[in-house]
Amino acid sequence: MSTMLKKIPYSSILRLIDWTKKHFYKNDWPEDVPSLVISMTAEELEDRLRSQHFEGVHLSYYYEGQVMNLRRPEFVKDGKQYELHIKAREIDNGLEVIGHTELSRYEHQEGHINTVDLEWKDAKYLAEIIAE
Repeated sequence: MSTMLKKIPYSSILRLIDWTKKHFYKNDWPEDVPSLVISMTAEELEDRLRSQHFEGVHLSYYYEGQVMNLRRPEFVKDGKQYELHIKAREIDNGLEVIGHTELSRYEHQEGHINTVDLEWKDAKYLAEIIAE
């Protein structure tokens, strides 16, 4: 079994997922949600968030122009697991960061897809997360 797993072309599969997402699951960048502008590169922000247990997200919508897409489990409410999902895009004076909490994609798939309890986070909340 482990020999078979070693033969799976994971990097090719991930490239196919990313290509599919950018062509079939693409949305305009949401302009009507709270955001935070920071003076960091996408790599610096990603390194900082990964040190706080954020992980990459392959199965999610692609927002036009996004250069970073991470999530982590965030809290439990009424017995349901929620995640914090953060995306960023480059703008003239740095990075624009947006984020929201939502039902976990892994534990509550239907609620997650239907955006049940999705809550956009304000700039103060995002700044506190980035400063951790």
